[in-house]
Amino acid sequence: MRRIATPLLALLLIAGQPARAADTKGIITLSCEGTVRSGPGPGDVERVNERVIFVNLAEHTVTGLVTSTGSALIANIVHVDDTSVDFIGDSTSSFVFGTIDRVTGATTAHTTTWARDKSLGGKSTRGLSYYLVCKATNRLR
Repeated sequence: MRRIATPLLALLLIAGQPARAADTKGIITLSCEGTVRSGPGPGDVERVNERVIFVNLAEHTVTGLVTSTGSALIANIVHVDDTSVDFIGDSTSSFVFGTIDRVTGATTAHTTTWARDKSLGGKSTRGLSYYLVCKATNRLR
């Protein structure tokens, strides 16, 4: 009973909070285009149009990139200065790292996803490499 009561109580407390507008202070919204590569062959490159990446300087996160299975990734900013933002993140089945050049907009990110593959009797690994040029669509407040 205690296992059910605790999450239920938390939900009731959250539901009772007044709704607040999303705080966008410190968030840079980037509109990006370029390519994503899923393998070494010429057919393994896809064009990317209108990819949106959010750089949240207040929370030190980068979001908007996905794995080869379509799962959204949240990366932590590990370095930021006037010229670049470096990020890295992982979950139980994926990993991401990359950099955003704040001067040119050049953005490179690499994702790796792994899973058990019963037919192969082990793990399978798939990766994506993003090569994008991004432009900020908002100004920092």
